[in-house]
Amino acid sequence: MPCTPGGTRSELSRRSPAFSPKINLVRNAIQATARDVQGEVVLRCSPDPDGETVFCEVADSGGGITPDVQQQIFKRFFTTREQGTGLGLAFVKKIVEEHDGALELTSEPGQESTFRVTLRAAQKAEETE
Repeated sequence: MPCTPGGTRSELSRRSPAFSPKINLVRNAIQATARDVQGEVVLRCSPDPDGETVFCEVADSGGGITPDVQQQIFKRFFTTREQGTGLGLAFVKKIVEEHDGALELTSEPGQESTFRVTLRAAQKAEETE
């Protein structure tokens, strides 16, 4: 599931150890929609028009995330799940940032939640090294 539209490969490719953040975000989205028969998870990946970066978004219809939870959601050991460890999203954020990327959350209670990973396109990253 690497981001390869238009021949641009993301640094978070399937062969990279950093691929697991995408899996974590998708797993979280599936868990967020598990109680809803009509739940939906959408994965979108695309290069930005400038070709400098690529993004992958994981969106779910799980009912949104409250502002107080959003403030803590990327902290280690913070969880809202009974059996959660609070390590998943902290791990995702760390890996994305180690690849000079950004992880953003857009959510409102009662609405969909979207996690967006933005990274430099691999060919652009190689040119700057």
